[in-house]
Amino acid sequence: MQFRELLNDDDAVSPVIGVILMVAITVILAAVIGAFVLGFGGGGPSAPTASWDTTEGLDASDNVDNVTFELTNTGDEIESDALSVGGDTTATLPTGLPDELSAGDTIEVDIPSGASEGDSVTIVWSKDGSSSTLATHELSAGGV
Repeated sequence: MQFRELLNDDDAVSPVIGVILMVAITVILAAVIGAFVLGFGGGGPSAPTASWDTTEGLDASDNVDNVTFELTNTGDEIESDALSVGGDTTATLPTGLPDELSAGDTIEVDIPSGASEGDSVTIVWSKDGSSSTLATHELSAGGV
């Protein structure tokens, strides 16, 4: 075999590279599918499932004084330290809630002055970087 012929003979390069790429793609694809199937994708905790009823408490001049959120049905007990109030108002959770809420428990949120009709009050669950709105109430009576 001549030296020049050896330098120009590249017949086996393409098939070898093709096989290496196909093996690499197969390994990566198997790892991704395995991670999804085995649940290694992370994600974080899932929000508790719950049903809520809401009612407005009115003051003497028919303005919203508070909103009561009643937990009517829950699949899991809900840790109260994972809850907060959100929405259009600056309301906060009341103190003295039990450590875990279950069906029949209520949360009475005082509505601060300045809230108006159409503003929303929400109960938000947050834990380990995950968050979800559990309940929303839109104020229907006049502002406070």
